[in-house]
Amino acid sequence: MRRNEAEVYRLFDGWLNELEKLLEREDRILLLLFDEFEKLEEAAKDGYLNLNLLLDWFRSTIQNRPHVALLFSGVRTFGEMGANWAGYFVNAQTLKVSFLQPAEARHLITQPVPHFPGQDIFGDGVVERILHVTNCHPFLVQAVCSTLIENLNAANRERAELEDVAIAMNQVLENWWDTYFRDLWERSDQYQKTCLVALKHAGESDLLRIAQQCGLDEKTVRGTLQTLLKRDLVLHERTLYRIAAPIFGEWVERNS
Repeated sequence: MRRNEAEVYRLFDGWLNELEKLLEREDRILLLLFDEFEKLEEAAKDGYLNLNLLLDWFRSTIQNRPHVALLFSGVRTFGEMGANWAGYFVNAQTLKVSFLQPAEARHLITQPVPHFPGQDIFGDGVVERILHVTNCHPFLVQAVCSTLIENLNAANRERAELEDVAIAMNQVLENWWDTYFRDLWERSDQYQKTCLVALKHAGESDLLRIAQQCGLDEKTVRGTLQTLLKRDLVLHERTLYRIAAPIFGEWVERNS
């Protein structure tokens, strides 16, 4: 089985050798995207592939094929995957997809596609309310807007008002509860959950008060908050921490 698996890489590399000649002539780059790349680790544990062979191929391709680029997307970094992964990607660049700028989020809401009549659909204050409840989080902006438009279509209405945003936000929590939000909660360890609950109750707080509320030492809380900041679940402004978006706050409230 292992010999046959290695043969697959040899055959694929032979095909890539010919393809790279064409890419070089036309000055093009082939982009190979691996979405949810963490699943490869699970596939290896289940015996579906030899992970070391695959990682060797990734490293060789990155180092030796200038006309082939690899893009990995997921919720974890190579460093978080452990030393077995990090050693293969020492020259890989990490690009974090985080909150949009308000102008970018406003454009996404009002002009998701060309000629979208956003100015006619969203009533006074609706766009700003969406920006507020999502804090310009790209997935949440799209989820709230999609739900809002679906509700308008179902009710045969052409214009959204402020109360429609609250309804859409609640539906997003319900519709994505067992997938997106459950994944967020399950990837949070007990320290992270404790800090999130404390911040939900406090609204905003400094490190010392969070530690007191959680009953944890400051070093543990500082490290936990840094992880929550990296995950975009918490924001730090001046000396105060708070949950990043009201919709996340509601998610924490329901879980606690």
